[in-house]
Amino acid sequence: METCGWLIEVASGHPEPDSPSDMIRIVECGAPVTTITDGWECANGHRHLFYGSASQQAEEAMEERW
Repeated sequence: METCGWLIEVASGHPEPDSPSDMIRIVECGAPVTTITDGWECANGHRHLFYGSASQQAEEAMEERW
């Protein structure tokens, strides 16, 4: 089963943090991935569209309008 490789910040659980970096750690999302028309989406809502696909180009055009 394929899992999401996006990197996310989670609470570190450090009992006595000395700095902001002690309060978080960066891990892979790890949620199961579902194939969609032009890419994939994970159970946590992260989405990847294949470069050059119709959906990716439409999303890029929409971002340019902002």
